[in-house]
Amino acid sequence: MKIRLVVAALATIMPHLAYANVCEPYVGQVVTTIDIDDAIAPFKAVGPKGEFEPTAQYEARKQQAVNKLGEKLIVKKAPDGRQYLVYDADAQQLNIVTYAFDNIPLNTDALFGYGAPYYGLMGDGYTHIDVVIEEDQVITGSYKASNAYGATTVVNKFFRRTRGIYQSNAKSFQEDSLFPNADNEPYYAGSIPMAPQEAMQLKPTLQFAFVVTPKPPYYLSALYEYPSRPTITTPREITNEVSALIADFQCGLVLDKDNKVLGAFETR
Repeated sequence: MKIRLVVAALATIMPHLAYANVCEPYVGQVVTTIDIDDAIAPFKAVGPKGEFEPTAQYEARKQQAVNKLGEKLIVKKAPDGRQYLVYDADAQQLNIVTYAFDNIPLNTDALFGYGAPYYGLMGDGYTHIDVVIEEDQVITGSYKASNAYGATTVVNKFFRRTRGIYQSNAKSFQEDSLFPNADNEPYYAGSIPMAPQEAMQLKPTLQFAFVVTPKPPYYLSALYEYPSRPTITTPREITNEVSALIADFQCGLVLDKDNKVLGAFETR
């Protein structure tokens, strides 16, 4: 009985240790990162399967995109708020709250929700493991408009792009955090030993990155209009594009300005 218990315990902890070891070798290394736009560009260029294109040929085109990028990518991202980089002077360590890595939800309903172009493709679920990497918007035009009461205004038209990484549905609301260490307060993805003076110098310039492995279907994108009907109080029309690199997360990295890895934390 004791032997069985030991074997069972090892089976439980060994995958965790093996996965952690995937991240630890990055610490101290200078890595090459890639922009999210550059990561999705080869898959975007593949486009949808042609009506008269055999499936094998289409899959081969997608595999060429994988070969071009490599099986493992390090996708860079700016922190979602430096207030989530919390220094503990007594312990002399910089604590990384998970919200610094992931504080903006990806609009997965635009991709997988009811009526969306990929409804049901990645399975059902109310919570997801995903990250917004970058979001921006530009004004594409404007026009004058008036309402039934004669009030007039100028309506601006925007095009907003959101690019992120999507892994999967979460098993439960308790397991929707990207980092397993951050399921409970104080929600630290991890900590980095650091002297006070070093922390003062580094904190304003730290950058993040995710080590990910792309997986089928590799890239998905959808458009939706919101708000589509401008009003006097909200005189704008916004066309939203949500694009996702489909990939498995491996590690979250904390980098200095020279891309040297200071911390590497396992992901779920």
